[in-house]
Order: sequence, then C-alpha cells, then structure tokens
Amino acid sequence: MAETALPMGIEAAQMRGENCRELESLQNMHRKAVAGEGIPFEHWLNAAEKAFVVLFRLAFIAEKTYRVSHRSALEFAAGNKEMIEKEFGSSEAYADYYGTLNSEANTQAFARANAQVHSKIASRLFASESPQAWTRLLYSAF
Repeated sequence: MAETALPMGIEAAQMRGENCRELESLQNMHRKAVAGEGIPFEHWLNAAEKAFVVLFRLAFIAEKTYRVSHRSALEFAAGNKEMIEKEFGSSEAYADYYGTLNSEANTQAFARANAQVHSKIASRLFASESPQAWTRLLYSAF
C-alpha cells in the first residue's frame, strides 16, 4: 500500500488539485506498520476514512453531474428570467453557479459515504497482523 497503491493515489490527487496530506498520512502509517509498529484500529480508521474521501472524490464523475445540473438550471432560469437576472446577472451565470454547487455536493456525498464503508473494512484488515487478512484485502481490491 505504502509503496504502490498510495503513491498512485497521491499522483492522481496532485493532478486533480486535491490535497494529498491525508493520503500521505495513511502512507506513513503503512510504513510504520511494516517497520513493526503496532497501530490501533481507531488510528487506522481515522486515517483511512480521511484518505478514502480524497480517493473517492477522484472516482466520482462530477462533469456529468455538472452538465445535467447546468441544463436543469437553464430550464428553471427560462421560467424565472427576471428573478434570475436580478440575483445572478444572467441565466448562464446562474446555471454555472448551480451546476458547480450541485456537482460538488454530489461529489462530497459520494466520497464520504464510500469512505465510511470502505475505511471500516480496510481498517480492520490494516490493524490485523494476519497475513490471510492482508491477502483477502488485496484480492478484494481487484
């Protein structure tokens, strides 16, 4: 994890402008564990959930959500032109604002929900010293 999977995640996050601190923190925990340091489940869970939020943000296809939201906002603006132009200046400005807000909300919801579920599973395995548990983790990733 520390030398293969997480470096790829860090590189992808950097390319997308995401903060890599949480991924690097999980990477450091894995390095400590390999060096023989015992890390409690709760620490794994906290670090994994934060890192997985970053990774799942990368997995969400926000562009499609943005396009759908933008189109919907333009339709709404057409029927509420006076109010929209007063508040946003133009229908396009409103659609851009709404599309961005909606796609970010969907990205966050997707990332947080998946991170919560997957971090609990992974943390149990990370905290385990059982080679069989690690093998199951690796196979479940594919």
